[in-house]
Amino acid sequence: VFFEVAMSRPGSAAMDSSATRGACLLASRILDVAEEVSAQMQAHQEVVRRVESLSSSSEMSELVAAQQQRTDLCANFVRKQRDTDALRRKVVQMRADIAAKQERLAERARQLEDRRERYSRCSRGYQSVRSRMSQALQQHSVEKAALRMQQRMVYGRRITLLHELNDIFPIRRSEGAGYSKIRAICLPKTDVLKNRDPREAEDFAIGLGLVAHALQMLSKYLSVPLRWRVLCVASRSGLEDRSGPGAVEHWPLYHLKQADGRRFDGGVDHLAQAVLQLAHTVAGKPTSPPRNNAGSVDLLEGLHRVFFTYLHHVDG
Repeated sequence: VFFEVAMSRPGSAAMDSSATRGACLLASRILDVAEEVSAQMQAHQEVVRRVESLSSSSEMSELVAAQQQRTDLCANFVRKQRDTDALRRKVVQMRADIAAKQERLAERARQLEDRRERYSRCSRGYQSVRSRMSQALQQHSVEKAALRMQQRMVYGRRITLLHELNDIFPIRRSEGAGYSKIRAICLPKTDVLKNRDPREAEDFAIGLGLVAHALQMLSKYLSVPLRWRVLCVASRSGLEDRSGPGAVEHWPLYHLKQADGRRFDGGVDHLAQAVLQLAHTVAGKPTSPPRNNAGSVDLLEGLHRVFFTYLHHVDG
């Protein structure tokens, strides 16, 4: 159209050939653009037809489902992203907890190492103590065996001494209404001794001196201390009481001229209590406290019971 208008203008023949070529090129370009526009319009119409055809077919529903699935996938991705962030924060917290636990574990390991060191020292000390205890037990066993040997020797020596003492002071027990004898000297019970006439009681001073001497030797050999000190002077024997706060009190076992007879009675009672104390100690019985009046006591029977009890016990 542009070319036809240019050619129909007056004086168009006078136009030079360059202008003609330019007009031709412009017309050709315009035709090309028109063809392209026409092709795009046809493509658009084709797309419109396809869309219209899709709206009436199952492909439209599939497209919508695909779009919905894409939306769901996006939402799921967002949730997964949030979960991932939460897991990352949890991992960071767990790493911090692990680091704290590792620090505590290291501290416990150090404490355990210290305990092991202390246990090692204690174990070495225990082994040392155990070794010393073993040596002490062995030494104790040796000393115990030696002590038992010495005890047997002491017992044997005591038996020998008691047999010899029994031979030195032989005691014959009374039969019936007779009196017991020590070295063939009769000696009645204490109540008879205290009620005898002083002139007759003088005959028993030798027997009381023998009883006092035998009592002192038995106390020495058996290692049994007496309450009173025994003074062995044959027929002038006696006992001394040093337990009081005052002066020493003397209890004779004989009658003195122009003296009170109650001193002799007290000496007999103290001697009887000493014999009973020794007899009870040897027999393993509790001893009674001292009394002013010991009652009727057979002194030779008490000494004989001491000999018999100890010798019978040791021999058994």
